Amino acid sequence: MLQRLENSTVWKILLLLKKHGEMSIEDMSNALNITTIGVRQHILNLERNGYVTYQMRKKGVGRPGYIYSLTKKSEELFPDSYKKFVLETLQDIEETDGRNKIEQIFRRRKERLFAKKSLLLKDAKNFKTRISLFANSLKSDGYLIDLIERPDEIELIQYNCPISAVSSNYKEACKYELELYRELFGNGVERLSCASEGNRYCLYKIPLSN
Repeated sequence: MLQRLENSTVWKILLLLKKHGEMSIEDMSNALNITTIGVRQHILNLERNGYVTYQMRKKGVGRPGYIYSLTKKSEELFPDSYKKFVLETLQDIEETDGRNKIEQIFRRRKERLFAKKSLLLKDAKNFKTRISLFANSLKSDGYLIDLIERPDEIELIQYNCPISAVSSNYKEACKYELELYRELFGNGVERLSCASEGNRYCLYKIPLSN
């Protein structure tokens, strides 16, 4: 399904809703530079397939309008890497060897990722390039990423998590992801928002003073 959607208008609509959470037909039309009729046709198709829902909301003077958002089912359209198998395997390990073994697994995963990403970033010309290369590598891993540059920091936003089913059950995944970011970009890195805690995305603040 994902391969059939990529680069299509439908996929662009899904990405908009994934990033922004809620949007009107007019908002999507303006963002994609296509007619509201065209957007509406795609939205109706997504709604019929259970990927989009809507609610009525009043905006200023006049009659209420419809605001659209993604459903839980839509998560199947985004990469999540054999989540059921991985989750069940971790549960079996926890039952057999205890929670400490889970901690060890995620610590080892962080160490492996650090070695891999460090090798990728070693020739970066400057700190900003280092962050950009890292973001591109996350995209290759199945993450939907945005970078927002501010005067003293860069915000890295992860709109999806390929291991969301795991991180929702095992917070060690989030703990060691933050450690990975800090080892790569300095101890000043902060996570301001976490998807596994019910937020729409994970948001990391990376100070440029590192």
